[in-house]
Amino acid sequence: MNATLKLTIFSFASFIFLFIVLFLSKKLIKKEKTKDMMILVSSIITIIVHYSILLWQWTHHLKVEFTDNMYLPVYPCNAIMWMCLVLSFLPKKSNAFSYLADFVAIVGTVCGFAGLCFNFNFYDNPNLLDFDILKGLVSHVTMLYTTLYLFVMGYVKINTFHNIKSCLMGCVLFILCGVVSITVKKILGQNFVNSFFLIIDWDKPYYNFYFIVIVGLPLLFLLLTLYETIFYTKENRWYYKENK
Repeated sequence: MNATLKLTIFSFASFIFLFIVLFLSKKLIKKEKTKDMMILVSSIITIIVHYSILLWQWTHHLKVEFTDNMYLPVYPCNAIMWMCLVLSFLPKKSNAFSYLADFVAIVGTVCGFAGLCFNFNFYDNPNLLDFDILKGLVSHVTMLYTTLYLFVMGYVKINTFHNIKSCLMGCVLFILCGVVSITVKKILGQNFVNSFFLIIDWDKPYYNFYFIVIVGLPLLFLLLTLYETIFYTKENRWYYKENK
C-alpha cells in the first residue's frame, strides 16, 4: 500500500471520528461551564500528544531530542496549538476571545486539515508504527477537534468582515511567531528553519507566507460571502447591510 493511500485512509477514518465526537459533544454538552471547559481539555490533550514523543524516547532508552518545534512556534500548527490553550483562559464574551477564536477556528481548521491530509513527515516515512509519525498525525486530529468545536458549539459565527479582520490580525501573530523562531535559532547557532515560510525560496516562488495570504484572504472573503448568501436572510448579509 503506497503512502498516499495509507494517509487517505487514516485521514478519512479521522474525519469520521471527528464527526462522531463533535456530534456527541453538541448533543451531550449543555452546561456553559462544561462547554467552556472542553476547550481547555482538548487543548491540553493536543499538547500532551505533541510532547509524548519525549516520554516515548525516554522510556525506550533513546536519545531524547528536544527539536525546535518543541520549544518554538516554528510552524502554523505549533502556534495554533498554543492559541487554543490561550483561548480557554480568555473571557468568552471578550473581544480578545472573539477575534482569536475566529482566527483559530478558520485558519486552524485549514492548517489542521493540511497537516493531516498532506503530512510531509508521513510521506518521508509512511509508517504508522513509528510513534513519532503517528503522534504527529494524531495531534492534528485532536487540534482539529478544538478548532471545529468552536464552530459546532457556537463560539464562532460567520460574519464576513469580522472573520476577515480576525484573520488579518492572526496573520500578524503568525509573522511575529516566525520572526521570533528564526531569530532564536540564529542566536543559538542552530540550523536555519524557514519558520512560517517567511523567507521566499525562489525555486518555489509560490510556497511562502505572502503568496498564501495574498491568495487565501480573497478566497476566504468569497467563501464567507457565498455562505452568507446561501444561509442568511437578505437583511443579514454583509453586502445588503453595506448597501443599506
